[in-house]
Amino acid sequence: MIWLIFLKFFFAQTFGVLDTPLTVTLNGDAQPVDVVYRASEGEQVSVTAHSLGSESIDVTLEILRDNQRLAFNDDHQTEREGLGAQDSVIENFVFPTAGDYIIRVNSFNGAQNGDIEVTIESIPLNPPCQTPLQGGEVARNGEFTCTLSLDSDSAVTISVRDTSGTLDPVLTILNEDSTQAAYNDDHDTENFVLNTLDSQVSDFALSGGENYVVRVADFSGAAGTFELRFTITP
Repeated sequence: MIWLIFLKFFFAQTFGVLDTPLTVTLNGDAQPVDVVYRASEGEQVSVTAHSLGSESIDVTLEILRDNQRLAFNDDHQTEREGLGAQDSVIENFVFPTAGDYIIRVNSFNGAQNGDIEVTIESIPLNPPCQTPLQGGEVARNGEFTCTLSLDSDSAVTISVRDTSGTLDPVLTILNEDSTQAAYNDDHDTENFVLNTLDSQVSDFALSGGENYVVRVADFSGAAGTFELRFTITP
């Protein structure tokens, strides 16, 4: 009997598939809709929840594992096309371990009802950094990453300048084994192009042929845009 109940519960679950929009329905009874996503360790995705009705729903979006919230968004504040102001996005989320995760969709007050389109988009993990200048964006509680690799040993100065007026950017450089190689929050340099809360790592010794991950996030999890500049000295 217990196994029968378990099987009914398992097959009643809704599973998400990469890059395939899934429509779920909120009933306005304060109950969220949960979508199960079976992730690989280190997999990176962006998740969107888009209200489909003529009357916009104030959508909330969460990612959970074992009832622990790992990410949350309400009102995406990104430049993505096709989304309403009250739709939600969790960008560049990296699953820490393999297994089943819950993508939870609800309305902000739990009372709205209607159809929501949920899309789990595969994101290449750490695409190459664009040097010498790259624009970027972080979602609320999100981060931006890219991979920096040069042919020969070099010194590189990397700066992050907030271009949205909303960020206190934090800059981290990771080695190939994901250990922290350099870190800065609030640069305290004589680079007058940067604001007080912008970040800079100066004269970082980079070994030729090795891959380094450059990571930008906001100190308090705010969303916004930034300019990432690389100055390389052979």
